[in-house]
Amino acid sequence: MTNDFRIYIERGLTVPGTIWGANPGARTHRAALGLEIEAVDKGGFAESAGLREGDLLLSLRGIRLHDTQQLWTVLALTEAGTSADLSWARGREAMSGKATF
Repeated sequence: MTNDFRIYIERGLTVPGTIWGANPGARTHRAALGLEIEAVDKGGFAESAGLREGDLLLSLRGIRLHDTQQLWTVLALTEAGTSADLSWARGREAMSGKATF
């Protein structure tokens, strides 16, 4: 977003929107072992999978997630309508599920 603003200021150009891939249906932030779920969007992928606020997302589509960049890379390679396995921790309990984007 900052780069888009810089292009606009320097050259007077706007950049078309980007399609980022599948929507995770949640907001996250990096934690020591994965991505902590901050909020879950009603009706989104995360809610369908069973994720709740405070859960720690560990893997998606068999890929271990250590940071937000990895999450966005997996999502960019995932089309809407794709089913995906995921794993997470809720407190000390290991959980897993499957949902469709």
